[in-house]
Amino acid sequence: MSPTTTSARAPLPDIGSVRAGELTLVRCRPEQWQVLRRLHLDMLDEAPELFAERPSLARTRSPERWRELARRGAGHGRGEAIWFAMTPAGGAVATMAARLTADGDATLSSCWVEPDWRCRGIATGLIVTAEGWATALGAPRISTWVADRNVPGRALLRRCGYVDTPVRMVLARDHLVEHVVTKVLAV
Repeated sequence: MSPTTTSARAPLPDIGSVRAGELTLVRCRPEQWQVLRRLHLDMLDEAPELFAERPSLARTRSPERWRELARRGAGHGRGEAIWFAMTPAGGAVATMAARLTADGDATLSSCWVEPDWRCRGIATGLIVTAEGWATALGAPRISTWVADRNVPGRALLRRCGYVDTPVRMVLARDHLVEHVVTKVLAV
């Protein structure tokens, strides 16, 4: 896939799809479980040091489990969502997930953009989409874990208005340090 120019800022989304330049940000559909699987495994393979989940564990998930994750991400499970950035040809080049927590806040996870598509505003568009979804569901805050080593990800989240919290986690594997960053949403 050859990259095309996308706008640096995605417009504020509704809960459905939003155009970000030549890409479309769409909610995952249940039948897209293989797209979800490919993007998730590509994410873990490309940057295993930035994510708590091990690629080898993700590869052991059954097709039924991937189908269930796609079904829930499509909105068939309360309080969960997964989005893809799709090219005009229908190829998925990025993903992000969000869910509501038991206390009513929202959390982001698994934000990843294929390397050839980075620095084009795609991750920002996904974050804004997830924030719109969380706001519509009444979440007062949204947060995510971000690895200390993920300098570009930390910078992106700061630009999007996320602030550091004192919450940290150290994973024994690779001495990975993750931090929670959070943002207050206008509800």
